[in-house]
Amino acid sequence: YASHGWNALHDCEGPIKQAIGLYPACGALFSDSFGVLVHSEFARETLSLYFADDVLSNVQVTALSRGIRELPDKQSARANLDICTQDRVYASFGLTNSKKCVDELLQAWATSDLAKDPAVKLYLVGGFSDPEIEERIREGIAALPLPAQVVTTGFVDMATYDGYLSATDIAVQLRRNSCGESSAALLDC
Repeated sequence: YASHGWNALHDCEGPIKQAIGLYPACGALFSDSFGVLVHSEFARETLSLYFADDVLSNVQVTALSRGIRELPDKQSARANLDICTQDRVYASFGLTNSKKCVDELLQAWATSDLAKDPAVKLYLVGGFSDPEIEERIREGIAALPLPAQVVTTGFVDMATYDGYLSATDIAVQLRRNSCGESSAALLDC
C-alpha cells in the first residue's frame, strides 16, 4: 500500500507471487535512502512506470560490474565434469525460475533435431526457485525423446560453475517479464 496505494491492494488480491509480479516492492527503499543504483537505463525506465519523478530523483544508473575470472580451458573443464569432448554442449546458467523460459526452451528442444542427437547435451546449471517449477521442468525433460540429454546440476560451487561456462559451446539465457533487473549469469556467458 505505501508504495502503490489502494489500487495495488485491490490488484493484488490473488497469490503473493502475482503481487510481486505486478508491483515493485521497493518504495521504502527510495524514500529511506541517500541514493539508489540500478544497472541499466531500462531498470530506471521501468521504475518510472510505478514511481513519480520526485521519488526517483536519487536513482542513478551504473553498469553491473563483473570481475574477469580465470576460467579453465574447455578440454580440462569437460574432463573434470565428465563431459565427452565430442559432445555439442548447450547450457542455461543461473537460478531456474518462471522468468527463465526453461519450459519454452524444452519445448523448442523437443521439436528440433537436437532432441534426436545423443551427442548433443543441454545443461541447466543452477538450482530451482521452487519445487513446482522443478517438478514441471523434470516432467518436461522426461517427455523428451532422449531425456538423458538434459542434465540439471542443482546449485554448484563457483569452480564447477566456471567449469560449465568453459565446457559450453552455446549458452541459452532467455528471460521474460523483466522488472528491470540485470542478469549476472548473462554477463558470465
